[in-house]
Amino acid sequence: MTSNSKHLAFWFYLGKILAASILALVIGCGLFFSYYMEKKFAESLFAGQNTILIGSLTIPMLLAGLCNLGKLSIAGVLVFSDMTGKSAIKARAVYVALITYSLLVTCVISSALITAPNLDKVFKKQRYNLESQLRKQVSLLKQNLATELAQEDKVYQEQKEDQASLFKGDLDEARKGMNFERSNEVHGIWQGSKYKEWAKKYASAQAQLVDIQTALAKEHRTRVQTINEKYADLLERKQIENQALINGLEKESFLENHDSQNPFFAFFLHLTRQFEVSKNIRTAELILVVSVLIMFIIEFLPITLALFSFQYIFTALGVSKVIGNRLCGK
Repeated sequence: MTSNSKHLAFWFYLGKILAASILALVIGCGLFFSYYMEKKFAESLFAGQNTILIGSLTIPMLLAGLCNLGKLSIAGVLVFSDMTGKSAIKARAVYVALITYSLLVTCVISSALITAPNLDKVFKKQRYNLESQLRKQVSLLKQNLATELAQEDKVYQEQKEDQASLFKGDLDEARKGMNFERSNEVHGIWQGSKYKEWAKKYASAQAQLVDIQTALAKEHRTRVQTINEKYADLLERKQIENQALINGLEKESFLENHDSQNPFFAFFLHLTRQFEVSKNIRTAELILVVSVLIMFIIEFLPITLALFSFQYIFTALGVSKVIGNRLCGK
């Protein structure tokens, strides 16, 4: 072999390796994106449920992996069946079902990404704002409760002081009279009739004051209990109303929100509707077109390349109708 022939052979094999690498990369990227989208779709279906199987393996991961592995495996089965002349109706039916499922997933994901890619962010922000607003309302009710209790305590203290001041004169006078009688001994006796009279007046005024203050305290406790019960009822009803508002907040209601929209898609849709031909185009139709385009890139193109790859591999291995007959025992 001449030097030029060796160089040509080297570059030929290098080209084949490079082409095979690019082919494998394209197929791998397509299957990865398909796997990612199908996993996301399955995660949305199983949202809120425990999907862990073993370790970090989840049901969405398993379903997406089996779906894409199935598409690749069936591509190989179809090529082998064509080359060996055998029927593959069941394999074709499964392949059509898998592609249909992938198209459905792509439409759902595309719809979310194209029409409202920021829907989750907007929904979480609106929910947070609503919860903050409702927390402020609850906090205001608690502040009003504290204010009313403080006002009630102030009124109670003022009533006690007013009643004490009303009896202060009688108590002071009786106290002075008793002190005077103590200092006015007659033959060593000071608890005479005058002292007893002052003591009786003091005890009577003191008893009246105690009765009035006891009644005031009872009324105060009743009013405090009434205030607490009123605000307990208000807080309970407010929390029930707030929870109902939070639970009633639906993500779909923000689909038309300006912040949820994709500005490029909105502009493109507006632009296309300026033309007479596409004036009546609907968002769903545009999403379908985009989904088919995505499907072509991440599904049909990689699978088509995989078909050619399997055909090349099987040809290199000498697979033919003769091999198929031998495998079938004919």
